[in-house]
Amino acid sequence: MAFHESAILDSEPRRTLGAIGPRLFKLGAAAALVGLAVAGALALFGGDHALERVLYAYVTNFAFVASIAFGALLFVMVHFVTKTGTITTYRRIGELFAATLPVLGVLVLPILFGMEHIYHTWVHPKAGDALVAAKQSFLDPVFFGARMVGYFLVLGLLALSFLRCSTKQDETADPAITLKLQGRATWGILLFAVGITFFAIDLLKSLDPHWFSTIFGVYYFAGGFMAFHALLALTLIRLQKRGLLTGSINKEHYHDIGKMMFAFVVFWTYIAFSQYMLIWYGNIPEETVWYIRRGATTDPDHELVRGWMWVSIVLLVGHFFIPFLGMISRYIKRDTSKLAFWAVWLLAIHYLDMIWLVRPELKDHATHATIGVNWVDVVSLAACLLVVGGVALAAFAKLAEKRNLIAINDPRLPEGLAFENI
Repeated sequence: MAFHESAILDSEPRRTLGAIGPRLFKLGAAAALVGLAVAGALALFGGDHALERVLYAYVTNFAFVASIAFGALLFVMVHFVTKTGTITTYRRIGELFAATLPVLGVLVLPILFGMEHIYHTWVHPKAGDALVAAKQSFLDPVFFGARMVGYFLVLGLLALSFLRCSTKQDETADPAITLKLQGRATWGILLFAVGITFFAIDLLKSLDPHWFSTIFGVYYFAGGFMAFHALLALTLIRLQKRGLLTGSINKEHYHDIGKMMFAFVVFWTYIAFSQYMLIWYGNIPEETVWYIRRGATTDPDHELVRGWMWVSIVLLVGHFFIPFLGMISRYIKRDTSKLAFWAVWLLAIHYLDMIWLVRPELKDHATHATIGVNWVDVVSLAACLLVVGGVALAAFAKLAEKRNLIAINDPRLPEGLAFENI
């Protein structure tokens, strides 16, 4: 134990956020309050369908931030299940991101209160709608709310347990804690797989209860896991600029994170294409209309398209072709400035993906026609990002305030410090 502890203490003069923590907390809280004020004003005075526009912007941002926190939880559990030490030096950052899940669970309340506007199709189903009627027992507002609370309660407590036990090991240096967390991660991953799948179905897929997709949960997970690694890279780069983790994170670790970013660019593309290809081949109206609303049609003047064809093209090129070519080089992954550029790119394109999933489903309840985008949508997206992102940042800062940013007594820490890419 003396080897790795002395190595860290010698090379890491600062291992906690220190004064940065309270500043981050205040910044996050202030951003959330400003965003809340702007979103509230837009909902009241934004004109036609203003409340619905704000709520859909909120769902978009909630899905975006939650996907990163879920990705962080899987990142932590995979570390323990595979018994790898290569990420030990920065696993604590993942634990802190994942531990924001209980706080994000509180942020589900506006969605529950706004269900009538967000999920109007099945909260107030039309008479004779056989598809919605067949799913009515599952698409029940009370049952929906219980499930949404359950996802964050179960997975949030799981995330907190990893952070608390890992932090306890900092104090006790007890290697049995690692074995305990390895066992917990084995069944935790199963809970995660079920939880994130049904969360994606409930929050996003049920915006159109007529639509079918058997891999939608995997699609959501793939983008979120990629986005988590992008945010992880940016966080580590920023912390090192502040003098933190300078002795324990090097080019080898950034290279490894870059490889995961690149891998999940490819994996997301594989899942996205598989989903599209199967629906295109089946050519069932209830399925294809979902893609038509997003511009996947040979008729650009189709009444449902509303300009989303260009968003689909940007998503295709920006989520695969450009980052694939841009990140394929080993050199790019080992240069922090270039890696930071691609991390920002992937976060932005994942955000666009969430918009693409959510916003085309906003329809006029009387005519059932898709509502076009205007300035209220754009400002609402920014305001709601401040709300959800600000709360997540404040929660992260509070959790990290007095904790080590590195698992100083993990028995696999020497492996992480000596890690070298092949």
